[in-house]
Amino acid sequence: MWGSSSDQTTKRAWNEPYRGQHHVLLKHALDDIVADSSHSHSNLVPIVQSSGTGKSRMVDQLATMVFTLPFNLRSESDTSGYPSADYQIRDYLFIHIMVDTLNYLKRRHLLFLKALFTHIYEIIREWPIHKDRTTFASKWREHLNMQGKRREIYTEVVRICEITMEQDSSFRNRETIGMDQYLKEAAQKALDAAQKLIVEVRRAGNTPTITPPNHPAEVDVVLYFDESHGLTTKKTPDRTASNDTVTAYESLCWALNNLRSGKKPNDNVKLVALFLSTSFDIATPPPSYWADCTHLQPPVVELPFDLWKTQYIAVEETHMIEDVCRPEFMVRFGRPLFWTRWEAGDRMVRNYIINFAQSKLICSDKTSYLSVQADIAVLARRLLVDFEPKHAPAIWMAKELVAGHMHVVYSIPAHREYLAAGAPSEPILSEAAAQIMASDDFDTAKLLSKYLSDRLITREAQGKLVGRLLLIQAFDAAVIQKSVRDRIMPIHFSTAIPVIDFLASLFPERYEKMICETTPDNTHGATLKEAFQNAVVYFTHWGKADDSSMIDDEGAWMAICRGMALQCHDYEDDIDFFIPVLYDRRLTMSRFTMSAILIQLKNRDKVQAANIIAETIDYFTPGNPEQNSRPYITIIMEFGLKPHPFAKRKSIGYSAPVQGTSKIAVKENNERKPLPRQAKKAKSVTHPRYSFWVTGCSESVYRVIPRNKGHIYKGLLGSDPLLEEHQRQNEHHLDAVLHLKSGWMKSGWTTESFRRGESSKPDLGMERPFADSSEENDSSEENDSSEENDSSEENDSSEENGFSAEIYTSDGKKRKHLDH
Repeated sequence: MWGSSSDQTTKRAWNEPYRGQHHVLLKHALDDIVADSSHSHSNLVPIVQSSGTGKSRMVDQLATMVFTLPFNLRSESDTSGYPSADYQIRDYLFIHIMVDTLNYLKRRHLLFLKALFTHIYEIIREWPIHKDRTTFASKWREHLNMQGKRREIYTEVVRICEITMEQDSSFRNRETIGMDQYLKEAAQKALDAAQKLIVEVRRAGNTPTITPPNHPAEVDVVLYFDESHGLTTKKTPDRTASNDTVTAYESLCWALNNLRSGKKPNDNVKLVALFLSTSFDIATPPPSYWADCTHLQPPVVELPFDLWKTQYIAVEETHMIEDVCRPEFMVRFGRPLFWTRWEAGDRMVRNYIINFAQSKLICSDKTSYLSVQADIAVLARRLLVDFEPKHAPAIWMAKELVAGHMHVVYSIPAHREYLAAGAPSEPILSEAAAQIMASDDFDTAKLLSKYLSDRLITREAQGKLVGRLLLIQAFDAAVIQKSVRDRIMPIHFSTAIPVIDFLASLFPERYEKMICETTPDNTHGATLKEAFQNAVVYFTHWGKADDSSMIDDEGAWMAICRGMALQCHDYEDDIDFFIPVLYDRRLTMSRFTMSAILIQLKNRDKVQAANIIAETIDYFTPGNPEQNSRPYITIIMEFGLKPHPFAKRKSIGYSAPVQGTSKIAVKENNERKPLPRQAKKAKSVTHPRYSFWVTGCSESVYRVIPRNKGHIYKGLLGSDPLLEEHQRQNEHHLDAVLHLKSGWMKSGWTTESFRRGESSKPDLGMERPFADSSEENDSSEENDSSEENDSSEENDSSEENGFSAEIYTSDGKKRKHLDH
């Protein structure tokens, strides 16, 4: 799709100056490894990370510090990468399925190592002594990069291997000496060749042949095999003694394992082999026939991220909101792939940078008929979808997403049974995902329900997932409406949206006037429409805060630069979600121009007191009088107010709505009395607060929920729809449904067992299944009374679809009632 222009861009991007010190970090890790490589397979290091994170470029930069022999094993069908594949080495190392038994494969790999070390020795023995080992390593790297030189050297190595195989008299006598003895002798020859090469490397690098006492160990030679997952695709036809088949990767690791130590204490071969791949296959638990694998090296996942061409990606009081929404700014964040491509690309490459990001995200040039992995990659990129790391389907999915769909590996435990991976904030990929989600055939809620139906996340996490989904869908809807209104095509979701438009997209149209006319509940002030007339939001994806340090106005300007809203860390008591708000889009972004929409989410079966006060969490940085008057918005999202149908209704807090209905409530300032937490933590400055309390999860309160699809969102919350969707909703019919024993609770089928709920009556009898008791009547009266109290005297509400909308003041008194 991208043509020759893209190929040239890839090459130019490779030659961009290397940023960061990750190659130095890797060098230190390798030095630590060679200090003690006595353990089996301890000289082998997998490097596993997503595409475009700079694996190849990091080890190439390592070659400026350490003598390195690079091998690229990319498939011949993949012509898009750079550098080109070393096809001679690839074809030699891979399994030749028709002829390779396990021992033949081991033999070929040992001969390869011996031929490689011997030939390289013959080349560098003619070289002069250099200033130091780093200078020599750089010169060798330059030598390999000369036109055709690398191919010439590797072609000769393979030719030597093939000649040796034909003339190997020891192999012809293997029946006499035994195959095990033959392989042992071949391994010793490879080790001798490695030691001879290392002596020459030290000489040319002006390094003592024998390491002085108390001198830190340093790695002498590095071999790296890029795109090494191709070594894992085929297995030998025969099996080991433990009944295992063997891949070329395992055989090559076995051969390299023989190079760990020499005959003398100081002959320790300080050589390490690196295997690079996006595939977890090179870091899976070792096969059973590997001996003593208790000291395997941890896979390297520490690759460059958020490293741009200058020290700071964003500078406070410098950028306008329009600046950070442009692709040239978005590519600065995340993996090096996108900003280097932008810098190296021509006009066509830059115009299609979003399309390129889409193809990388879904592993296809076509955005229709996506695979399951592509669907989840798109969802995760925007919605912070997390998986249970120890659950088998989730482990498989995480591996697939890393290998082909731009998920990033955070860590791999020592046991290598699973990996921790996710979709960190990368604005360019989030924009790509947003455009895919906007297509007609991408039903986000339905796909989430389909792919998460096996409870990969807990109910609490599912509640937060629904919250993130509703909020980002509201932002998307506002972007689409603005683009249609302004006739901007194609639609780009990396766009700043007025706060009023965002709220109008989140809540039904009938509430628009009420929301715009809302006034602060903690002080005197202008209406919300007046206060936020120049305020905008911009978030194409969600991130997760690791602690409370991001939940302030400084964190807000940093987050909005990425187009990111935040889910707060799990121990944050007051807030679950944090949407940065630029209070005045006419100003450059800084902490003093930021406000916020602070959101608390409840997905529980009972009402809980909730109150968000910006002053108590030190959200705003003190400034001048204008900066100290910045307003903010709070929203309480009550998803879980669906108790057992027989539970008594209760109201707590300053404006608790009636349970079991879908409503939007506005907390208004009644007598300007301080709330309890305000009294405890009073501040000298009070920022105007505009508060909303939303109960339920349906189209009645969230405009973005399509009609007749509310059940999908309820299912995502993790609730059991059995009783909620039963068409006869009176108490007796629901009681009879429970008697069908779809689930178990204490009931009156044994003595001293009682039904769920607050009554202590026995279970229903067969003769009078719907008989009332005095206790039932008391409960009914109490419920009726509660409902009367919760309804205004002039209540003419229509309860169609189980919905009524009401507004409460801070003391719980009803101020308005909205029918629909």
